Amino acid sequence: MITLLRTDNFKSLLGTEVPFAGNTMIVGDNASGKSSVLLALDLLISSVRTDFSSFLEELGLVFSDLLSHLSGSSAQEQICFHSEWQLPRSDSSTLSLSWELEVAASPDGSLFLRREEITDLDSGAALLSFSPDGQSRILKLSDRAGHTVTYPPLAFMSSALKYLAPQLADSLPELAVFREYLLHSFSCGILSPSGMRHSRVAQTAMPGRGGVLLPSLIRSMDPQSRRSLNERISRILDGRISEIDALKDEYTGQISLETVEELGAGKVRFASGNISDGVLRLAAILAVCEGSGPGLVLVDEIENGIHYVHSEELINLLREVCAEKHLQVVAATHNTVLLDFVEPESIVLLHRHPRTGVTSATSMAGLTQVKELEEFMFPGEILLNNPEIYI
Repeated sequence: MITLLRTDNFKSLLGTEVPFAGNTMIVGDNASGKSSVLLALDLLISSVRTDFSSFLEELGLVFSDLLSHLSGSSAQEQICFHSEWQLPRSDSSTLSLSWELEVAASPDGSLFLRREEITDLDSGAALLSFSPDGQSRILKLSDRAGHTVTYPPLAFMSSALKYLAPQLADSLPELAVFREYLLHSFSCGILSPSGMRHSRVAQTAMPGRGGVLLPSLIRSMDPQSRRSLNERISRILDGRISEIDALKDEYTGQISLETVEELGAGKVRFASGNISDGVLRLAAILAVCEGSGPGLVLVDEIENGIHYVHSEELINLLREVCAEKHLQVVAATHNTVLLDFVEPESIVLLHRHPRTGVTSATSMAGLTQVKELEEFMFPGEILLNNPEIYI
């Protein structure tokens, strides 16, 4: 899981440090930087699958959209990320890493990797180093015995981890573990029911942005994962919906969702177009977690369309499935009812300075005022009745 993100020259994140503790809820006023934090994390985890420029093209963005235009920001057109991670190994031990990444733009507008370094925090050893050497950039990889291999000058348009061959897992196990973790990490963005009812992709382990691949994700699940998903959906909806299925039209190839609702007169099946938006969003959140291995899942406005009476069970289910799968969910929310069931340690409050516009981040648990109030108030209650804490 990620434990710290420090970002510089990225939108309103100007040297901003964001702490994370397990499943983390990011809270703040409108335009405080919640989506910017998620976007920064999205860029990082996507850099092991796709080029920086392709990532921005998919989102309809250009590099200047990411750069900070605030007073005091760097005049250089580069963005710097520092992150710290704790990852599960196959032997049940924990791998602690720091990852530094610098992204810049060339004169033609294409993005390239300016610098990257991955360090084992326990030993202090640099496992991967990609840095300028005169006019060139040199990649160095170090194995567990301390042997370093230096490669000739290279140019990368993504993280160097994207090009790490799977067969190097034996000699570079720490980098292999990190790469696999990032490959199983993804962003859902804001879940959009209008795009979640049908899909045509045959197999997928990811929901796609906005959840557009949800039908394909559910259809791709193995029987045990499908049963577990149905049990959890039934549990959160008090048994009203006992099953969600993904059916393929053999003529068109289209995959559509169907739910089974338990009514007094018996079971009633509802086709994709008749499934409520809230049920689709719940199904997407649980399916994403159910179908994933160790990794990071990002969700913007996680509470959208979900009735507040399901808040406690949703948080409990996320804790449960994330513990089973070694997953971490980082989500932005405005819902104080949802926050009532989240520990203050897992709530990050964002605030933008009224004069500079720079975003700062604070763990809710670290505030003296919160410590005084949490003896007789839930976290969401504290924020609802004391908005001055973060606004």
